[in-house]
Amino acid sequence: MFKSYAVIIITILFLMSSNSVSAQTGNIFGKVIDEKTKQPLIGANILIMGSVVGASTGINGEYRISNIPVDIYRLKVSYIGYQTKVKTDVVVKSNRTVFVNVQVQPEAIEGEEVVVTSGYFERLEDSPISSQSLNNEEVRRSPGSREDVSRMIQNLPGVNPTSDDRNDLVIRGGSPVEVQFLMDNIEVPNPNHFGTQGATGGPIGMINTEFIDKVNFYSGGFTSGYGNKLSGVMEINLREGNKQKFGGKLDLNFGGAGAYLEGPFASGKGSYLISAHRSFLDLFKGLLDYGGVPIYSNTQGKINYNLSPNHELSFLWLGGDDKINIDYDQDLDDFEVNKIDTNYYQNVEFKARQLTVGSNLKSIWSNSFHTILTASHSYSTYMNDVFEVDVKGLHTNKSKKLLEKEEIANRLSFSNSSVEQISQLKFDANMILGRTLMLSSGVYAKRNNFDHDINYIPPHPNKVDQYGQLPNQWNINVAFNSAYKYGGYLNIKKNLFNFLTINAGGRIDHFDIINSTSFSPRFTLLMDVTNNLTLHSGYGIYYQNPEFIWITSHKNNRNELKDLRSDHFIAGLNYLINPDLKLSFEVYYKKYHNYTVANEDGYEMISMANSGAAYGIDLYTQKLTSKGEGFAKGLDFMLQQKMTKSIYGLLSYSYSKTEHKALDGISRPGGFDSRNVINLILGYKLDKGNEISLKFKYAGGRPYTPFDRNMSKEAGDGILDLTNINSERYEDYQRLDLRYDRREFYDWGTIIWYASVENILNKKNVLNHYWNRAQSKTNFNHQTALFFVGGCSLEF
Repeated sequence: MFKSYAVIIITILFLMSSNSVSAQTGNIFGKVIDEKTKQPLIGANILIMGSVVGASTGINGEYRISNIPVDIYRLKVSYIGYQTKVKTDVVVKSNRTVFVNVQVQPEAIEGEEVVVTSGYFERLEDSPISSQSLNNEEVRRSPGSREDVSRMIQNLPGVNPTSDDRNDLVIRGGSPVEVQFLMDNIEVPNPNHFGTQGATGGPIGMINTEFIDKVNFYSGGFTSGYGNKLSGVMEINLREGNKQKFGGKLDLNFGGAGAYLEGPFASGKGSYLISAHRSFLDLFKGLLDYGGVPIYSNTQGKINYNLSPNHELSFLWLGGDDKINIDYDQDLDDFEVNKIDTNYYQNVEFKARQLTVGSNLKSIWSNSFHTILTASHSYSTYMNDVFEVDVKGLHTNKSKKLLEKEEIANRLSFSNSSVEQISQLKFDANMILGRTLMLSSGVYAKRNNFDHDINYIPPHPNKVDQYGQLPNQWNINVAFNSAYKYGGYLNIKKNLFNFLTINAGGRIDHFDIINSTSFSPRFTLLMDVTNNLTLHSGYGIYYQNPEFIWITSHKNNRNELKDLRSDHFIAGLNYLINPDLKLSFEVYYKKYHNYTVANEDGYEMISMANSGAAYGIDLYTQKLTSKGEGFAKGLDFMLQQKMTKSIYGLLSYSYSKTEHKALDGISRPGGFDSRNVINLILGYKLDKGNEISLKFKYAGGRPYTPFDRNMSKEAGDGILDLTNINSERYEDYQRLDLRYDRREFYDWGTIIWYASVENILNKKNVLNHYWNRAQSKTNFNHQTALFFVGGCSLEF
């Protein structure tokens, strides 16, 4: 079957490639607006750098440059009284229109064009510290990222790795629970397939990279407009569909097949973007030697409609469906040699479904006042059954299989049927008072519904768990139909003396299910010392509600749990070595209060600050309380080269130290405390159609708790040494990825090929450790070995 599919695909691509012509062209279309007022700018100049080709914006701030030879370009956008901005990575393709919308910032000096060297790099004025901005192409071409925006973010400073098979964002020592995802101002609980309940990561991203206009990432110090998360925010802005003509893309890679379509409607007043994707690894199940094959599909879309020149309505959605059955077969090493022995393993059945839908009404009421009204609803369901299977068999040194294999027991040990829904109405308003003062404010209300039906039955009730405790059977059967959250924020941005920018504000949030009300003051200071050097600092208090699953895991938790709190202290600088080469440096300190920890005898050392990067639910005990503390401190360094000619790259280094205290009051290294992390990305554009790139990642070994050898031998299973929690460290992590991209241009469109070799050095990076019962020693599971990923897409 596999060969048949391959022959068909290759034949189709060969026939299409025979229509190549010598010269192909495309178009650039976009809009230039004032970043503060959102008003279109008439007469702005757009120039393709390195040429004399360009255009000016018309009455609606729109411009069009036609019949441009296919290649990758830079656009320079200038307007009197505004900062000049340069947009890199503008990829012009055959018979297609690429959309480049630009927001420019006013200069404090009126009456003259001021050209500043910051044009290559986006400066996020509303949250100017601990922030990075990426465009669509920087996400797509990142080696080892598999066109997953979260995996690309993992290369930025301040983000620690978890494992090769997941895209969790661990920001400055904070759990993946502490990250907020926004897509066009709409909150997405978890934008991943097979995501962790109560957290934000997973193995496979759902967001279509082709829909992304830009990504803003905040690793700390974000202003009062962002709430209910402690560590970071990933804000994804989606582009609009083509308002000029119909187009689309077909995509085929190792993970599956997909397509998107775009085009205009209502005589160009509206546009649509619609995509769908499905995995097809299940078609080759017989050829793949895996314990389980993931089956997943997703859909995403965005529809825009201009109600009038000053009012725009958009509607978007993101949804996915997941299924996998994992048969964790027995490990031969856990059977004694040359004798009949008994061991157990697990079968896991997992299903999940999620959907987020929302709409935005953007209104410009005057040159100094604009608003966004947002309504959204998200739905998530998790279904998970774990069966404990006891097997009897014979393992000999000569055989690589278990002989005389017999299943002697198969019992359900864990089941989860959970539904979580969040409905939100949000209103944001921005008012400009003169050239130097801007007020941003907003209010929101959320209605939360969740129904948790979770059961655990100890498969071996007389056998102690890894903490040396006899496990108890527990059941969670809790439903809340109307748990409300509401609040608001205010931020004042003031420019002083043409070189100083102050953001000061705060937010108030209330969560009625635990009766919590919090006030979060935020403050940032930005100083332009020269055109090339900027200093910044920030302080803020951040609160986060306990996750739903933490609240419902025990009847007393509603009275025990409080909002988690983190205080941020940040200082740093940005220095433009060249207009296309930027150095950034920051130091930070985060202090944690009221963190959720275990509240049960024998588990006093467990903090939920170390959870969120595993599959299923990270609950070791039902009883929880808000008495955990901790801190994270460190420094982040980054050197970034934009692709202005043929070379681009990014070098980041982070040092961090994270410690947490659970109920026993002992400070220990956090579970994500990798200390030193280095990322290097280098890329080279060979010509207009070919590009090569590499990524190298190094990370210090994560801490882990060793097994108590004597207790483990006596129990016949791994028992942790609770006197040495997180006292050992795995070996340091190293990985090198290579990627090759090729574009072939034809008169009907473009074929894009890519091939990536991940972990090309075949490093055996440790994933976790386990107790080898037969040999009475600690063994280690390893992460992804040498791995090939590739695919192709057809754009038309």
